[in-house]
Amino acid sequence: MPSTSSSTRRLNSTQGSCTTGIQGFVPFGMDPSRSPRQWGPDEVEQWLQNKNLTMHCSKFRKHDIRGKELLELKRRDLKKLGIKRLGHIIRIEIGIKELKHDEKQFIDVITGNSTNNHFN
Repeated sequence: MPSTSSSTRRLNSTQGSCTTGIQGFVPFGMDPSRSPRQWGPDEVEQWLQNKNLTMHCSKFRKHDIRGKELLELKRRDLKKLGIKRLGHIIRIEIGIKELKHDEKQFIDVITGNSTNNHFN
């Protein structure tokens, strides 16, 4: 059985259904064919909602944070956005790290650069 990331396993258990495998990093209800780098404000908002961080959606929208910007956010940026709770900051940082990791795995499989390629 192919391994899945912790974010995929968590989404599967909390959302009830989610795409698995290569596209497993995409939260329920989101287009699995789009990389997080291609997300618009709506997808970023959905991602925040899936992380139980709905209270920060308006901050991300106000500053036009899209997927590309989301993946580049650092702790200081989150504080500038007005996110003060350490738990929320850490949850966002972990989520971004998971998105980057899963996106890299997705790209590696698509380009054939995966060291865990089960097709060889």
